[in-house]
Amino acid sequence: QGKKAALEFGMAHIKTEYVFLTDADCMLPSEWFVTLYQFCLQSQADMVLAPVKLLPSKFMNKFQQIDFSATQIISAGMALAGKPILANGANLAIRKASFDALQNPLNHFVSSGDDVFMLHAFKAKNFNIKFLKSEKAVVETASAQNLNEFLMQKIRWASKAKAYTDIPTRSTGIIVLLTNLWLLFLVFQLKSFCLLALVFYLLKLIADTILVSRYLNFTKTKISFVYFIQTELLYPIYSLIGLFAFFSTKFTWKNRKYSK
Repeated sequence: QGKKAALEFGMAHIKTEYVFLTDADCMLPSEWFVTLYQFCLQSQADMVLAPVKLLPSKFMNKFQQIDFSATQIISAGMALAGKPILANGANLAIRKASFDALQNPLNHFVSSGDDVFMLHAFKAKNFNIKFLKSEKAVVETASAQNLNEFLMQKIRWASKAKAYTDIPTRSTGIIVLLTNLWLLFLVFQLKSFCLLALVFYLLKLIADTILVSRYLNFTKTKISFVYFIQTELLYPIYSLIGLFAFFSTKFTWKNRKYSK
């Protein structure tokens, strides 16, 4: 049951060379299909990762957009460097024959994460994986509308992370987590460490702003620098919440209850 079963059923009946994936609540640009298809033919990729933009929300709007864009810029950067670690099922293309050549590419042992597990399965077989950098291919997806939905989303993402076997993906996640937890640790230490925390915070703020702004500009999303400051202050605490979410075993998503 669920999305993975639907994907498996669909893949068993599809006869086309490529399969394009998105979500029911996404907004697709008018030239999305043509742009994605032409890139597939041009690159002869087995999998194509494509950009996703988070739609505005009344709940923590700017924080969600900055956080999501940070994940997207990491995903795009690593893929363009030939070392993909993340995928988003809201905008994804795969070669049907490559999918059929794999065993359990969706990882049915985990209730979530069909996109990332599929990426890791393709990567393990050294399949050709590309990232499509085109404004004509940007898909828009809904953000969390309230605190409960936001937390359930994080628990869902953390639940699948426990099953990742791809070393670069696990390493990147650990580095990001430890960096933010270390900053939080410094803040509560002696006064001398507070100065170190301030310097580290400013350096991280500058680096994150430069990188994330590139993706925000690419997706035509305008966010004031003030929100970057607020996000950097909240992010260490947010990382701590993510750590607790990693050990959570139950969550609700799309009116379905999961226990993984």
